[in-house]
Amino acid sequence: MDSLPGLERPGALDSLAASRTLDSLDIGIQLHGQSLDTALPRLPLEYLRFARNALRFTGLRGLRRMATVKKLSLASLPRKLTPEDFEEIAAMPALEELRLNRNATGWEAGPVLPHITRLRLNKFAGNE
Repeated sequence: MDSLPGLERPGALDSLAASRTLDSLDIGIQLHGQSLDTALPRLPLEYLRFARNALRFTGLRGLRRMATVKKLSLASLPRKLTPEDFEEIAAMPALEELRLNRNATGWEAGPVLPHITRLRLNKFAGNE
């Protein structure tokens, strides 16, 4: 995917907004923009996965607007999750399942995740 022209520019995924049936998205490219609001179009997603470094520029800002996402997977992140990150996750109204890599957890007070019914904590070794 990195070799496809244009994916590194802001708005590269905007054309996906026309999809009414896309319900699963696995992002392995670095997203660009101030937040996920500007980096990703609004889609009827139920599953969303961010792979290594996808969130380097956007972080989790704007994740709360992903109102239909039921399953969220955060692979190796560039930094540990902050209280603000957990607030974005907790504000996702449909979220039921959260998958985190062990390097992502770092908020010692512990997050409040009201809708989560399944939590997976993983340790990735080698390639994801």
